[in-house]
Amino acid sequence: MFETLSHTPAAALPTPLHPGEPTEYDALAGIILALPSRQASLDSIAEVQAELDTLSAETTDLDLKFQERQRQFQLLVHSIKELRETLRGTCIRVSCPPTHSLPPP
Repeated sequence: MFETLSHTPAAALPTPLHPGEPTEYDALAGIILALPSRQASLDSIAEVQAELDTLSAETTDLDLKFQERQRQFQLLVHSIKELRETLRGTCIRVSCPPTHSLPPP
């Protein structure tokens, strides 16, 4: 599809106005040749995309774990409040001594 400079016939290349002087083509060819090959760029893109996919999956997994821990913590706090209220009610009915009473929330 694309030809490299090594396959370009010499007659097709523009000639410099002054012998020994590089042409605009030569300047552009030097810049292009300094860049990585198309395949190297595609390989690099594929590698970064794979890493991105892995990190996205890890983020999703961590988000799910965080949400689960949040629910568990909320349940724990709710259970503690219910237990505290139950104990207060029990102490009031049984007339618990002040040493066993719980501090107000």
